[in-house]
Amino acid sequence: MARFHVIRKDEYGQAEIIAEVTQFSKLDMVIKQNVHENNMDNPLTLEDQMNDFQSFYPVVYVQDEDSEELLEADNVIYAGQNLSAEHVFLVHDEEDDSYSKFTLDDLDGYVRFFIGFDESKKTPEGLYVKYLNNEVDKFDHRALDMKTFYYVHKL
Repeated sequence: MARFHVIRKDEYGQAEIIAEVTQFSKLDMVIKQNVHENNMDNPLTLEDQMNDFQSFYPVVYVQDEDSEELLEADNVIYAGQNLSAEHVFLVHDEEDDSYSKFTLDDLDGYVRFFIGFDESKKTPEGLYVKYLNNEVDKFDHRALDMKTFYYVHKL
C-alpha cells in the first residue's frame, strides 16, 4: 500500500509534514481542507479573503474530449519541484496502481491555484487565485509570491 506525506512549504522555504495519507483518493480533500482552513477561517469578507490569501494548492484541469469542458484531473496531484526546478505532478494509474511523475507540459493540462471553498453556496464551490479579475494559471505569477503552498511526497 502506498503512503504519502502532505507537505506545507511556507514563503521562507520551511517545509512541514502536516499529514500522512495511505489512500491516493483522499489526498486532494486533505490538502483542500488545510488550504481552506488557512485562508478562510477568519472574520474577513469573502472578497478580502480572495485578495489576501495565505496559501494555495495547484490543481490540474484537463479538457474533456466529449464536452470540451475543463475538468479537475482526479488522478493527478502536485508533487513539488524536481532538481531542475520544474513543477511536477504525481499521476496515479488506477489499472495497475502505479505512480509516475510528469511536468505540466507532459500532462497537456491547465493549472489553477485553489485557495478555499465558497461556503455561501448551497453546494460549496472551489475558489481559485485571481489577479485583476483574471484567473492565475502560471506558477511564476506575482500573485503567488511569498505564499505557502502544499504538495505531496510519495514514500
